[in-house]
Amino acid sequence: MLSRDVNDEMSLHEFFMKKALDLALKGKFFTSPNPMVGCVVVKNNKIISQGYHKAFGEAHAEAIALKPKDIDFSGADLYVSLEPCLHYGKTPSCTSKIISSGIKRVFIATLDPNPKMNGKSVEILKYAGIEVYTGILEKEAKFINRHFFKAMNKSLPWMIYKCAMTLDGKTADHNFKSKYLSSTKSRRYVHELRAECDAIIVGYRTAIFDDPLLNIRLKDVQKKITRVIIDPKAALPKDLMVFNTPNEGNTILVIQRNVRNKVTDQIEKQGVEILELNEENFYIDLMKELFKKGFIKVLLEGGGSLACHMLKNKLIDELNFFIVPKILGGKNSPTPFSGAGFEIDQNVVVLDSLKTRKISNDILVTSLVKYN
Repeated sequence: MLSRDVNDEMSLHEFFMKKALDLALKGKFFTSPNPMVGCVVVKNNKIISQGYHKAFGEAHAEAIALKPKDIDFSGADLYVSLEPCLHYGKTPSCTSKIISSGIKRVFIATLDPNPKMNGKSVEILKYAGIEVYTGILEKEAKFINRHFFKAMNKSLPWMIYKCAMTLDGKTADHNFKSKYLSSTKSRRYVHELRAECDAIIVGYRTAIFDDPLLNIRLKDVQKKITRVIIDPKAALPKDLMVFNTPNEGNTILVIQRNVRNKVTDQIEKQGVEILELNEENFYIDLMKELFKKGFIKVLLEGGGSLACHMLKNKLIDELNFFIVPKILGGKNSPTPFSGAGFEIDQNVVVLDSLKTRKISNDILVTSLVKYN
């Protein structure tokens, strides 16, 4: 049992755990494939140290928070957004550091979904005489690492579908031109979203009509992202920017098996990886291959046909839709999801956790995707 009045105690615990969650988010650009983790150490209701996991391969949040030699951690409380690690890999075990530090109580937002962990460090901490409490702001902790939880539970990347569309639901004009449909501030948000992901995915039409570079253009975030181009019939030309800019990031061209040609061979010579997949289960197999490469969060940027395939295969997890105050019209202008679509009385895709915010004159709608 927790001491003092339960309501006062829990509100205080939530306050400090919220601090840990906020710290965790500071690592959102560079921790993948690790989860984001934040940690605060509290003594006499004051934060005496804190830390967060800054990048894959670097020290974990708990290790950073417990590093100062001039701080007396004995009898203190430690709040961490994810169960402390047990293994010695690129960094030492955080559980052992907690035990040796003199920490009295540990508060954990959520257990690690990794089957090698999942409560094991809690048992060890308790065996060492440390009080352990779990489940404080658990929902919030799981949400910020939703991509990590899916990776651990399903061995698939978390997919965000991003698109900009006019008020009448068009993502491009009748010539399939869509560059700079949204505002400058919205486009900056997109680059921040790209920086949070491991790969960007686009289809044939987006590649041929927009000829995008698909890089990250942020002054304060120096990061390269893998560009994944879906071209099942291997029909794209070799002179697209994405095939000729290796300095901007690796590129993977995904085609169906047995459709390679001279152009494909030339693209491969330009430094592009060619990934050949069977036509059956093409999109599911693609996600499995990306997961094997260590990608746990990917950004789908179009177009409508590709998005429809991903949706029908239940691969899209989240939507980020920009609604811009413009009208394009045209029955042949593309929409976010093309193809046959769904029947209204069956197989309809339901959106959950819907949120809206205004960015310049655009409205950003975000939601999670629920499948029947």
